Amino acid sequence: MIYSDDGSTNNFCTLGPSFRNASGWMASPPLTAPAGKLLLYAEHTSTDSGQAYTSLIARAGDGVTAADLTLDDGTQVTATVENGWAVAWWPGSQQLASAQLTTASGTQTQPFPASPCGLHNCNGGG
Repeated sequence: MIYSDDGSTNNFCTLGPSFRNASGWMASPPLTAPAGKLLLYAEHTSTDSGQAYTSLIARAGDGVTAADLTLDDGTQVTATVENGWAVAWWPGSQQLASAQLTTASGTQTQPFPASPCGLHNCNGGG
């Protein structure tokens, strides 16, 4: 779940079968995603009871109604897209490689190339 005011103050809460995680952040001015794209806010791997899980938070641009994520090992994850946000979590430490985004005009693939330090580039993907 994401709790947000105008997009500048945001709080994120993940509830899983055996874990809970909460975080918050501020952006000034609020960041927006281009129409039909995702803007990756955070992708973070955590460990709970010895098990890794990764969570993703992204702004969804106007028109994005669904996002199917492909991880770097080929695993597919369906994100929840609502109110201008996309969120997902999955077991393990695999990272986002691309997203298949659904809009009124069809679907398109948005790549998320990794940088040399192992994190995604700061422009939110290609």
